[in-house]
Amino acid sequence: MSGKQLNRTTNSLILILTFGMVWFCDTSAASFSVNVKSIQNVVVSTLEKLFGKNDITVFLQSEFVFQKLLVLIVLIAIITVTIIFYRSRLLPVRFMTTTRISVMDKIVQRACRYVEKHYTSPDLTVHRICEDLVVGTSFLEALFEKDLGMSVNQFINQVRINHLKYLLNQDSETSLEILARSTGFHDTQQCVKVFNEITGINFDEYREGVRSGVSYAKKK
Repeated sequence: MSGKQLNRTTNSLILILTFGMVWFCDTSAASFSVNVKSIQNVVVSTLEKLFGKNDITVFLQSEFVFQKLLVLIVLIAIITVTIIFYRSRLLPVRFMTTTRISVMDKIVQRACRYVEKHYTSPDLTVHRICEDLVVGTSFLEALFEKDLGMSVNQFINQVRINHLKYLLNQDSETSLEILARSTGFHDTQQCVKVFNEITGINFDEYREGVRSGVSYAKKK
């Protein structure tokens, strides 16, 4: 999701929350009048003990005023939490400034070539890629999400599975241990789990399909 989309989403949610809270106040205030009155008494009495009776405490003694004020406070709290949540989603996108546009594709291409060259290493991680390419982790992740629609780790796994399928198509009797080791997986369990997640096909089922000449290219 782009920064503009998140901003539009945030503004829409704030608008919906505003109307929702106003509606809630108008339709449900009577149902909660007892609870609101109890809260009002506690707040007013506390303020009077701290500051004595003044214009503010007199003003807050109006149940209608206190109800509206309480709803306003809750509304502000909800809007604040909503803004904080959606702004945090913008952090990976903050690097997408116009000064970076000219180098985006080049960095992604370098990272992709690096993965293609080192995918057989079980130690290949986004941190290792960033160290060797001298690029920030968050920046590279943001570029991959924008240009490829996936994280760096997802791309690494995609490359590994593509090569695994190639090896399996070359020799359907290749053991799972050799396939996993040849494509950079730590063990066969991780290999099978990632294979199933990416292809949506059970590994053993895929192997049997290769043996019998079934093509899964269109099913992936």
